[in-house]
Amino acid sequence: MKLSPRKGGHGHVTAYMVLLGSREAREAGFLRENGESRILKKEFDAQRGTITIMVDWDAERAAQDKT
Repeated sequence: MKLSPRKGGHGHVTAYMVLLGSREAREAGFLRENGESRILKKEFDAQRGTITIMVDWDAERAAQDKT
């Protein structure tokens, strides 16, 4: 897996992207039944050198309560 750089308006790298396969996203529960993305969050741990992406279940419930 590699990071893909994304450049901003002045040509400088401002972000990096990581691609997830559709099967991975479905099996991880990142998608709703209709195929739309759930609300996700990331946790960054500099000491361990990890970034963890997960469903933000609190935000998902709050969004459901609004409908």
